[in-house]
Amino acid sequence: MSVLKVDLFQKTFRFPYLKNAHFDSHFDLTDPHQLAGKTLLWVARDCRSLPETLKQSLRLVGAVLYKR
Repeated sequence: MSVLKVDLFQKTFRFPYLKNAHFDSHFDLTDPHQLAGKTLLWVARDCRSLPETLKQSLRLVGAVLYKR
């Protein structure tokens, strides 16, 4: 039989669920098209090994999907 030791100084606080009141355009994205568009924009911006014409195409498709 095991004995559960209780810490008398331990305090527990409960907070109601807080929803972020603003849209941060990152963690709030749920639409798969917007997620894909943001990913394509990110790849076009940060991938140095892609040719410039491909980057431009990725930016265009990403902007359309991301609705920017």
